[in-house]
Amino acid sequence: MRVTDLTKWYGRKRALNAVSFDLDQRCTALLGPNGAGKTTLMKCIAGLMSPTSGTVDLRGKDPVVGYLPQQFSFLPNLTVRESLMYLGRLGGIGEDALVAQVDDVIAKTRLTEWADMRFKALSGGTARRMGIAQSLLGPPELVLLDEPTSGLDIEERSKFKDVLARASGSHAIVISTHLAEDIVGLCERALVLQLGSLIFDGAVEQLRAFATGRVCLSADDSPSAGGGIVSGLSVEAGSSVYRYVMPERSAEYTASPTVADGYLALLHGYSDGQ
Repeated sequence: MRVTDLTKWYGRKRALNAVSFDLDQRCTALLGPNGAGKTTLMKCIAGLMSPTSGTVDLRGKDPVVGYLPQQFSFLPNLTVRESLMYLGRLGGIGEDALVAQVDDVIAKTRLTEWADMRFKALSGGTARRMGIAQSLLGPPELVLLDEPTSGLDIEERSKFKDVLARASGSHAIVISTHLAEDIVGLCERALVLQLGSLIFDGAVEQLRAFATGRVCLSADDSPSAGGGIVSGLSVEAGSSVYRYVMPERSAEYTASPTVADGYLALLHGYSDGQ
């Protein structure tokens, strides 16, 4: 897939600013703070919204694109299996192939235990997994997941990673999120949007490197006087330890950076001298 100079205006507000990138057959993260333009980009790629200018070339005569919107719900009294069968028929999947496809996506998303449970009885995390399952019907060449971990607890987030790891071998997947920790161990490549512009396109490890030599651990807020941005808080030996990303690199800052640290450094412009 190739996106070229994709631009979207909502009245006088520009949501996307000439965004361009190629996409290959792997799991790619689309990172950015709330309001960066991630959902608009996803909808333009999925064909649910027309860009003001620019193009999306899916490199196929009639490619199948799976899409999980940020807010996913379905008919409350249908079971998981009934829902997937219904959605598959709406998507034009023939009856001969439909049962096998539904069985396959239920297995991939670890929904076998809940296959005959009504949608209204599912937990939030299980409902999101059903949303991922429906996006895999087709099967699609490209799967777009918009904030798939929204509202999930830590256990469900772990299950989400397992589900996506199982699916990523056979689909090109784009995961939109504002939480950098969601992509660790799952995505090799990251795209970062800020205010509608693509400010980074590269390996996740390159993103982490923006914070090398910039991570300061402190029990107080003194690093903030030097422009430090809090990236986390932990409790060690009963005391709170704040994690700061500093604007300047220093040999004094020896803590190993996380992907979230590097992402924060990039968003704040602390990206010089990699």
